Amino acid sequence: MESYVLGIVSAEESAEIEALAHQYPQIKAEIEAIRASLEAYIMQHEEMPPAALKKKIWHKLEELEEDKANIIPASVITQPVTGRTAEVKPLGGWKRYLVAASLAGLIISVGANIFLYGQLQNTRQQLTEANTANSRLAQELEVNKANYSRATDELAIFSDPDNKVVYLKGLKPAPDATVVVYWNSQQKQVHLAVHNLPAHAADKQYQLWAIVGGKPVDAGMLDMNNPQQSLQKMKEIEKAEAFAITLEKKGGNPTPQGDMYVLGEV
Repeated sequence: MESYVLGIVSAEESAEIEALAHQYPQIKAEIEAIRASLEAYIMQHEEMPPAALKKKIWHKLEELEEDKANIIPASVITQPVTGRTAEVKPLGGWKRYLVAASLAGLIISVGANIFLYGQLQNTRQQLTEANTANSRLAQELEVNKANYSRATDELAIFSDPDNKVVYLKGLKPAPDATVVVYWNSQQKQVHLAVHNLPAHAADKQYQLWAIVGGKPVDAGMLDMNNPQQSLQKMKEIEKAEAFAITLEKKGGNPTPQGDMYVLGEV
């Protein structure tokens, strides 16, 4: 039925379908429905070519009309090489119009193709921009998910009643320094939040110590290059009487060698 509505069936098939439509109302109704759907689709997706294209086409048609008026009448042309003569006959009226119509159709086809190509390029550009925006949104979503996950974990640590909160206060090298340690002695987990510590040289690094029986035990190195990380997970500590931070060489030492910056008793 769609082929019949589009006019791409043979004359015999068209006559057969028309006879069936005349005999069976449901077939006629189906044909009308298909025709209405196609018309609605065409109206919905119709795009007018640019006004400049229409102007160019009419200008070309006017030039063809002028050329038609200036067609050379029948004459005799002498060929300079052979000396022979040939009679040139003008095109008949209907042939001139056929040529003009063919050229006009060619111009319209080329113009329409240029217009559609421009539309295609515009669509591709919009698709590229949409893909770029989607990629950016996906990256932002991953960052937000990571931030949310970290915030959820930190909230659980802050609100865990089994965590002991130890405030490490600044000593002589940095009186205003402040660090908070969250220590869960049952799970041996230690988390640390730096509120204020002086910047250090590139070849230095802060090191956390747990004081056990009056002796320092390595509890891990601090990462001062990640300001978004409010809590840092340190090494597991089973027992501790106090916590302290010293400034050591990058990578740390087995025992404290540098100045102590903060100290806090459990």
